[in-house]
Amino acid sequence: MRKTGDPARFENAQNRRILVFNAAPAADAPGGVIAALTGGEVISQRALLGRGASEMMVTLLQDVLNAAGWREKGPDAIAVVRGPGSFTGLRASLALAAGLAKGYECPLHGVSIGACYRAETEMQQEVWTATRARRNRIFLERPDGTFWAGAPDAANIPSGRLIVGDASSWLHDHLAMTHLFRSDMDQQPSPGAIAAAARHEPPVDRVTPLYVDPPEAKPPLAGLRPAPIP
Repeated sequence: MRKTGDPARFENAQNRRILVFNAAPAADAPGGVIAALTGGEVISQRALLGRGASEMMVTLLQDVLNAAGWREKGPDAIAVVRGPGSFTGLRASLALAAGLAKGYECPLHGVSIGACYRAETEMQQEVWTATRARRNRIFLERPDGTFWAGAPDAANIPSGRLIVGDASSWLHDHLAMTHLFRSDMDQQPSPGAIAAAARHEPPVDRVTPLYVDPPEAKPPLAGLRPAPIP
């Protein structure tokens, strides 16, 4: 369902206020952030660091809103990274972003990490995004928005493509002779890139997380216990 908030608040306001969430980094990978931007410039941000970041998310959000002076007026729009990445971080950030969008009555936009990188490079169709997954694996986002997960040395990327992301350095040693790398894009996307990518996505009421790996939690082999008798 489309968000009923006016999308023009995102696109046309000269000094539009955008609140950005990125809780995708898996495990202890750096780069998670909550940030407030006005006119494309970051005016307040807090890092989401490692394990346990989800428990601090509301406190860090309050810090960002207070530092930006947005506690009452709120943002004109909210942009949130939907994955791929941390199961817990994504669910927490997407739920928080959706609640804020309803409370502030502003549009909500979800973006993939790859879309953020494509928004800040001219090679729109050639960007392959490699981000860190658990157990020394990577998430690979292709230019068409499809995904793969596995060991870095098993990644299949056509030659001559640009590879970016916080796991791009894991691919550099065996692909540097046939592929392109940018040292300024070997981290998680910047808040500005997330906001830029969100301009190309329609507003929604709820953002669905992008999961590449199947869930690790499985029902017990013997089946679920019966519901307690009232």
